Amino acid sequence: MTIRLKRPRVYYAFILLVISTSLFIYFVNNLLHIEEPETILSDKDFLNLVISKYGQERILAEQCVDGSCFVVKDVLYRGLLFLPLERVLIDKETKQVKASAMLRLPSTRVRSKTDTKRWPLNRSQFAKNTLEYAIVEAALLSRALSLLTSTPADVLIIGIGSATIANFIQYHYHQSNITILEEREVMAHFLIDWFQIILGPRLGIIVPNKQEQLGTIMENQGAFMYPKSP
Repeated sequence: MTIRLKRPRVYYAFILLVISTSLFIYFVNNLLHIEEPETILSDKDFLNLVISKYGQERILAEQCVDGSCFVVKDVLYRGLLFLPLERVLIDKETKQVKASAMLRLPSTRVRSKTDTKRWPLNRSQFAKNTLEYAIVEAALLSRALSLLTSTPADVLIIGIGSATIANFIQYHYHQSNITILEEREVMAHFLIDWFQIILGPRLGIIVPNKQEQLGTIMENQGAFMYPKSP
């Protein structure tokens, strides 16, 4: 004769409660799209992850105008300190660097932040081996720019390498009035998109008619394609 021991009802109630709770949590998580928090990585591990995903050089965009082609690259140099991290504008034919800006790491180093397209630029400084660094250093030594950043400064910058210099002056000189002269409209858009130019009361871009003289352009505020605030 076989004797079967009956389990208490509380046992089945407990099992039912566990299953119900699990199903409830599953459906709530899916309904609200709740995700587990990402693991915070060290700078070194984060940059190694970026390089393993995109390589040390990553082409972001290409623009051809007037028979010349330019590419924007994000460059991550693998070294002891992984510096500098740069966004560069390069002439595709001559390989000359036309503009260079340092990249800043995202504030949170997690796997979902590895897309360098979304990283902010460092507007406060340049890498020391760049043309922009040399130009600003020369401007400071010659007193074209005052060492006192509270000093008003009226600045005209010409050419496609102007974006990062404009960003630097706008960042440090709060009473500056900056004008970028770029004769090709498509390149003006390109600079704004990829070098994070912040247009506003103190910074505007002129795209002039090539037949006009510079003096006439500067007097005619209507020549601004991206006007400063009135």
